[in-house]
Amino acid sequence: MGALYLPPLPHFDTTDWKSIKSLYGIDRYPYLHLNSGSAGIMPNLVIQQLAKLTDQMNQSPPYEFWDGLAELRYTNRKRLGHLIGARADEVAVVRNTTEAINLIVFGTHTQRGDHWVCATSDYPYGIGAMDQVAMTQGIKLSKLPLDSLDTLTDKEIINLYDQAITTQTRLVLLSHMTYREGRILPVKEITKLAQSRGAKVLLDAAHTYAHIDHDVKDLGIDYYATSLHKWLTGPHGTGLLYIHPSAVEQINPPLPYLEGDTHMDKFGHLGTRAFQNIAGLEYALTFQEVIGFRKKRRRLKELSDYWTDQVRHTPRVKILTPLAKGKSGAVVAFSIDGISGSVLLKRLYDEYGIHAKVSGYPGKSFIRVTPNLFTLESDLDKLVAAIHAIAAAE
Repeated sequence: MGALYLPPLPHFDTTDWKSIKSLYGIDRYPYLHLNSGSAGIMPNLVIQQLAKLTDQMNQSPPYEFWDGLAELRYTNRKRLGHLIGARADEVAVVRNTTEAINLIVFGTHTQRGDHWVCATSDYPYGIGAMDQVAMTQGIKLSKLPLDSLDTLTDKEIINLYDQAITTQTRLVLLSHMTYREGRILPVKEITKLAQSRGAKVLLDAAHTYAHIDHDVKDLGIDYYATSLHKWLTGPHGTGLLYIHPSAVEQINPPLPYLEGDTHMDKFGHLGTRAFQNIAGLEYALTFQEVIGFRKKRRRLKELSDYWTDQVRHTPRVKILTPLAKGKSGAVVAFSIDGISGSVLLKRLYDEYGIHAKVSGYPGKSFIRVTPNLFTLESDLDKLVAAIHAIAAAE
């Protein structure tokens, strides 16, 4: 196929957030986008490069294109792994967090009578995968009631897992940051507890990769699943799976891998797919590396602190996310007494042009706000004004 040409990023001011925002097409949208927790917006530079890659792939024999990207694919895995303290040969690029979780859940060897643990705060499709295996293979599945994380301390959360995990527990699904309210859980402590009783830990890190600083070896987890279209703002259809080297051969993924495929090679045979998206990760990584991941993480926390500091003492407004350092990042949930989450979401959109996300648990709903690098304080001023006005008017 020949070498793939990836042009360098043009110069831009990495100290000016307004300048950085201008590199996104976000101003073309008629609303204020505060739902990066579902999917981020790719920078224009990444979109343009991805379009070129798409043209190239669709005008080439697909596997010739794919084979020609061998060096770039390895480099991308190396860079992706480096962000979480993993080597290139310890990670595989998949399509999203859900797929990564499913590869582990359905690939885990089970025996009738095994015990698994998850929590009501985990992502529904992760719970759903465990439900399916439990129903078909005779596994006992315990679901911890973590519907009120805003009222629990880390110690209380650890105690709940301590009570649920036994010597018969073989797999624990654990959210690094809960997707509804953005609570960072005490992963390291829960993992140590689970492993001391013979269980493996599968970490759902959909909301912490390229958002919260962490190292998989330091956390001690066995399996790690994340998406790259959220906080890395990479192409849709890209995710990452990490498996501790000691646990790779214990997983038999539901994929048509060949006898010679070992280690992480077993997790990459998904048939013909959008190969250009994997190549396009190069530009997404470079864009954020130029800004600096440390600077980015600090900025995301600054944005959440900016708007929450102005509304958290407002009558009827309740912040459902711990705001202390180390307990949260850019994902923050709030509610207004007397207004359901769905009604509040509609009012924010219809009356103020703000796109957020409604979430919650049975009997309790709220709004999740997730800004990103393309969000300015002046944008968040609109959210603050809307919250004050709605809270005061009812």
